[in-house]
Amino acid sequence: MTIKHVIFTSQQSACERAAWSNWSVISITDINFADAPLQHGWQDVLRLKFDDISEINHDGYVRMGELQARAVIEFVQRMNEDKRCEGILVHCWAGVSRSAAVAKWISERYRLSFPKDYAYANQHVYMLLREESLLI
Repeated sequence: MTIKHVIFTSQQSACERAAWSNWSVISITDINFADAPLQHGWQDVLRLKFDDISEINHDGYVRMGELQARAVIEFVQRMNEDKRCEGILVHCWAGVSRSAAVAKWISERYRLSFPKDYAYANQHVYMLLREESLLI
């Protein structure tokens, strides 16, 4: 089985959701926040910490870096090769920008559906994933 679904949502919604044993999670939290208290039972979880910024010069904030982008790419590739993983849930605090960017990249990479006119995905995250996926 290859990945057939990707969804993005808020941290609150992800944490309230009962785990799906055949789905994995990409959990994105702000740099100074605790890890999201996800329910036990997900197939696998990748935890990342970076802030929802695109510009490099925001004092005290950290944007997604190349190593984190590679971690996402490698995690998704591994889940796609795992015959048990049916989908990936991606969450960030609001479920609007960072998680949408990751979900958009996954959707394009694996030819999955994504809201056609969605305009709120973090462009830095999305473009970094696209660039790094060409290098791996």
